[in-house]
Amino acid sequence: MKLGEIPGVAVLIVIIAITLSMGGEVLDDIRDDQTSGSVAYNASTGGLDAIDIFASWLDTIALIIVVAVIIGVLAYLRYSGGV
Repeated sequence: MKLGEIPGVAVLIVIIAITLSMGGEVLDDIRDDQTSGSVAYNASTGGLDAIDIFASWLDTIALIIVVAVIIGVLAYLRYSGGV
């Protein structure tokens, strides 16, 4: 990853977070309109659980990206004679 790609990655993470949030809101509204225990209710509940699991990993994914960028910058500076 090059330094110029960082803003694109940051925007991508924001888009993913917004998509998860909106998807969760839609599924929550759909689930509220269903009969408890029905297939539609269970399917929307499963979708909400999946969104919750994926969303809980966003901070870890962002941290890994930041660490990779820092390591990349340090490696570049070291091998280019900057440090």
